[in-house]
Amino acid sequence: MSQIYDRVALIGLGLIASSIFWASKRNNVSGCVTGFARSKKTRDTAKKIGLCDEIFDTAEEAVKDADLVIAVTSHAPHLIAYTMVGVAEDLGRVTNSEVIKYSAAGFRDFTRIAASDPTMWRDVFLSNKKATLEILGRFTEELFDLQRAIRTENGDKLLNYFTHTRSIRRGIIEAGQDIEAPNFGRDIDQN
Repeated sequence: MSQIYDRVALIGLGLIASSIFWASKRNNVSGCVTGFARSKKTRDTAKKIGLCDEIFDTAEEAVKDADLVIAVTSHAPHLIAYTMVGVAEDLGRVTNSEVIKYSAAGFRDFTRIAASDPTMWRDVFLSNKKATLEILGRFTEELFDLQRAIRTENGDKLLNYFTHTRSIRRGIIEAGQDIEAPNFGRDIDQN
């Protein structure tokens, strides 16, 4: 099997990055795999154990000329997805309604993410406790800020926030990481 990517960059060198690196090498998916972590200690450990072909001191250096950039945002979406699915299931049980059965495509994306291996994600969160708690703290602050905007009917705040985050989505599309179709180009069974 020929390599799919000449150069892959891993941003964040934890458990997921390690799994991706070894799987990509074992399956001959990538040529050179570069890596970056914020912590010098983590970068030094990655070099010592042979995680990645090259480790850089900045993310910019690591992603230079990369065909694929991966894992900085993988933790939080999984925890959020597990939580949203749990909330929907609980809401359905409490209200005796079929919340999940009649959910829209956005919720289906949450359930797709939440279908990940629970044992792996338990280990990921516990092994990366400090980073996970930091990102969850930031997420909670943003969520409270949006909650306040809704409560005070601050439409300008909501519009500005949604406009800004929408531009990030467009940046992902422009970077070739996804497509603009409503289902993100995935074939979804409509039955």
